[in-house]
Amino acid sequence: MTVGNVTGALSVTTGAADDTINLNGTLGTSISLTPGAGGNTLSIDRAFELVSRTVTLTGAQITGLELPIALAAFPFVNLTLGAGNDTLSLQNLNSLLTVSASGGGGADIVSVKSSGAALASTRVLGGGGNDTLKLDFTPGTVGARRSS
Repeated sequence: MTVGNVTGALSVTTGAADDTINLNGTLGTSISLTPGAGGNTLSIDRAFELVSRTVTLTGAQITGLELPIALAAFPFVNLTLGAGNDTLSLQNLNSLLTVSASGGGGADIVSVKSSGAALASTRVLGGGGNDTLKLDFTPGTVGARRSS
């Protein structure tokens, strides 16, 4: 299901199969996402934006967009930011959450911090521009691998 440019309240409930919810625009005044059982994916695409954002993604929610978005029922999250100079913080992600995040264009700062729980899978793409990646892991909890 793809949703874009909501002006009012958004409420989405999906069935028991694996579902993907694509949010490709502004989020409106309130948001409620209730996916059913299964390997559900939340994809947020803000590549169209020219503004700079400060976005935080934790194991529980995403903040820094128009509204906070709860992630409790999403084992897979894809996030693409726009052409602004964004600051993206991935904090205390848990071993059940697979994240793919892109800063998009601009001189982005991406921080990944884990304070104990092992990460399942986290993929970070800087995008165009002069980007900075900061890693902060509690020793012995997670391994970092660089890929080209």
